[in-house]
Amino acid sequence: MPDLNRILSAQSPLTLSSVVRGAQPLVMADLARAASTKGNRAVFVATAEAEMRAVADAAAFFAPELDVVEFPAWDCLPYDRASPALSVSARRLSALHRLQAKREGPQLLVTTVNALLQRVLTPFRIRE
Repeated sequence: MPDLNRILSAQSPLTLSSVVRGAQPLVMADLARAASTKGNRAVFVATAEAEMRAVADAAAFFAPELDVVEFPAWDCLPYDRASPALSVSARRLSALHRLQAKREGPQLLVTTVNALLQRVLTPFRIRE
């Protein structure tokens, strides 16, 4: 794995890939701590909901000072007749609100590819 200091001193956003699955929460916790010193946050994009939850739980365990924000995907298809569950909608809205709030310490956003592709409310609407 590349040197952590070289990663943190990069001038543009980086994509860190090929990290062993068991080490992902530890690496993300370290990156989140280091990013918070510069006023940034770390983002982990999982391939599936189960992977997202596993990384979020492990990161919270290994780094209790870390503010782990889970941004889940909807539990239905875009043009399906069923609406998303209220719990999923509430978790998504809560995550968007927490991302806008002033953070006190290191923050790690954990999400999935599907969640990133789905539309969200504007920051103004979330504040309302």
